[in-house]
Amino acid sequence: MPYIFFCTVLLVSMLIIIGTYIILEKKSAATFFDVALFFVPFFLWYGLALTGLRPKSLANLVEPFAFAPIIAISLLVRSFVFKKISNVERSRIAFFVVILIATAIYFLVPALPE
Repeated sequence: MPYIFFCTVLLVSMLIIIGTYIILEKKSAATFFDVALFFVPFFLWYGLALTGLRPKSLANLVEPFAFAPIIAISLLVRSFVFKKISNVERSRIAFFVVILIATAIYFLVPALPE
């Protein structure tokens, strides 16, 4: 049952991410930060894991999967809320918030048992 929930959350998150990005592209509102949002949090987490600042186990490799719903929510908020802020500023804010959350997830989640 948890496996079905996990896969459903990932699937819905990916559909939201892809759909929102397509809408942004059609409006010519997508920026470099929107594209970077798909890659940088994952590379940041794996880079931090390689440094060994905090002990992690192989079970902790599921942590980056938590980024999918976070990225989906940030793209939705960035695209459809706070219209008074410029497009590029909303994109930068969403990017840095997700980076902050990715860093927090790395440092706050302890080593999980395998």
